[in-house]
Amino acid sequence: MSTGTWDSSIAGDVTRSTSQVSPAYLVLRALGSLKITVVMFGLGILLLFFGTLAQDQQNLAEVKRLYFNSWLAVIPFDVLIPITIFPHQGEFPGAFPFPGGATIGLILMINLIAAKATRFAVFAKGAKLVAGIVISLIGAGIVTAVIVSGHAADGLQGAPPISYDSLWSVLRGGFVLLTTSLIVYTVWPRKRPHLATIALWVASAMMLATTLLLVFGGESVRLNDPGMRIVWQLLQAGIASLVCLVGLMMIFARRGGNVLIHAGIGLMMVGQFVFGDRQVEQRLSVAEGNSTSLVFQQDELELAIIDTSDADEDAVTALPESLLRRAARSKETLDAPELP
Repeated sequence: MSTGTWDSSIAGDVTRSTSQVSPAYLVLRALGSLKITVVMFGLGILLLFFGTLAQDQQNLAEVKRLYFNSWLAVIPFDVLIPITIFPHQGEFPGAFPFPGGATIGLILMINLIAAKATRFAVFAKGAKLVAGIVISLIGAGIVTAVIVSGHAADGLQGAPPISYDSLWSVLRGGFVLLTTSLIVYTVWPRKRPHLATIALWVASAMMLATTLLLVFGGESVRLNDPGMRIVWQLLQAGIASLVCLVGLMMIFARRGGNVLIHAGIGLMMVGQFVFGDRQVEQRLSVAEGNSTSLVFQQDELELAIIDTSDADEDAVTALPESLLRRAARSKETLDAPELP
């Protein structure tokens, strides 16, 4: 994630000026080391493994809280011996500390930012640099609009401004254009590695087969409306990313795509840090033809006291889990006029 090398044309200048750089720059270079990236990925894989084993006796909400959203995860030795595989009575004593998902994510984010700040040079100058920044900001604005609209009841991620039939025609036309461009690029006389040429021909054949199926397959291959809604979401993401890509390539030349990919990874990390502990998971059970207004939030408990003395409606007083835990710790008696 933090890979990147200096352009060969400026490598000599960088080598000669290493002794003149500031200590802060050297610290950033160290924080952006690929070794840190590899170690954090390895720890993340192990944490995912431990969290998966822990679901043998804990639910998903508990595992998220104790392993993936925590700064420090305490792994019981009993987790490493799943009872479904190794039946045993009681728990194996002992536990060991392990970096939690929040810690691993924060270190990876710092590593990503440090690597991009020290290993990627800006190639544009003057008007081209200004234009690249402006286009990148426009793309970032489009990305923000798409994300924010996701919180609306039927925003940009809802139904498109055109009919789904028209969107299906646009999708097929896009496949035709992409396939034609790929075939032209493949047959264009240019010196390439033999393996790259084979890969291009295989990709062209697959794209051509897919395009022919979409164009001549008729209604049998047309996506249903829920599928077209996903296509509309992907189309928005594609447009936003293309605008960002144009601006970043003007600034970073051929590395613009690499910067865009890592910017997307960074955005997902920020989103997880900001909203990871605010996610609410609920379950809705409804039979076909019926309706309901009841949802279950499976990661929280409550004590519900129901007064059924009224023939027309029940009076429900619900005490949340947080209030019950606080009362248990302080030996407090819960009382309210609504309670019987």
